[in-house]
Amino acid sequence: MRPVIGRLLAAALVGMVVTPAIGAGPCEQAFEKAEIAYVKNWNDSVYTPVFERCKPLADNDSVDAQYTIGVMYLYGRGTKENNKAAVRYLMAAAEKNHPRAQTEIGNMYENGVKPIRKDGDKAIMWYQRAAAQGDAEGHYLLGLAINWFKGDSKLQAKHVRIAALKNHAKAQWALAEEYTSGKAVKRDLACARF
Repeated sequence: MRPVIGRLLAAALVGMVVTPAIGAGPCEQAFEKAEIAYVKNWNDSVYTPVFERCKPLADNDSVDAQYTIGVMYLYGRGTKENNKAAVRYLMAAAEKNHPRAQTEIGNMYENGVKPIRKDGDKAIMWYQRAAAQGDAEGHYLLGLAINWFKGDSKLQAKHVRIAALKNHAKAQWALAEEYTSGKAVKRDLACARF
């Protein structure tokens, strides 16, 4: 493995550790702690108290709780997997400008997660809304979606670079690959060390 790629891979793997988002509310923080406990114990019951505590808050319009409950329904954490409920809660949070909910909704449109039909334009629109708030994941996914659905690798590189500058590990890896290959940006091995 090339030394540059090896360093970037290590940085990407370290960056994948679950960390609470800046400005994360109490439900998001509780969910992220449960994620860490789950990885340590492989016991799904760690999510149940989070779901029980946050579901009433989500039903009373807490944006943080709506996002958290939506993710829990989407991935079956602390409750049965239910995509319709996931969409309902995530959409409610996304419409209130919760950037992580916006990226989840964008992801559902990008991949066609039932009950949402695959729609590249809607995926891009939701990613743009998250990116407009400075969300690194929003920029990263926006770049990928623009390239995938519109074929614009230059604009992809722009958004991936913004995400990389915000310490988004996958974006840093992708940008290093771009600088190494020279496909969407001018080949520059010094920049590949990002």
